[in-house]
Amino acid sequence: NMSVEEIGEKVKAKKAELKTLKAQLEGIKGEKADIEHLGEADGAGSATDLVQKITCKKILKGHFGKVYAMHWAGDSERVVSASQDGKLIIWNAITTMKTS
Repeated sequence: NMSVEEIGEKVKAKKAELKTLKAQLEGIKGEKADIEHLGEADGAGSATDLVQKITCKKILKGHFGKVYAMHWAGDSERVVSASQDGKLIIWNAITTMKTS
């Protein structure tokens, strides 16, 4: 049987170990969070700055329901959108016209 003091010491040691592991995890997360440095190499600023500069240029009209997904095609000229109305629409991203 362990005494109350021994249990207290084990709890204290485990809390210290947990604190160390949390610090290590935060360090690893920081190393992996490259998105925060997106664009800094070319002077564009942080990812937050880039997001704040994004503006709506054109509204694509064609769906009757909410659009829940959008994906670029491999050619970087077309976009496909999917909405709650059950339609998939392929758009020419340059002209903003529907292609199907």
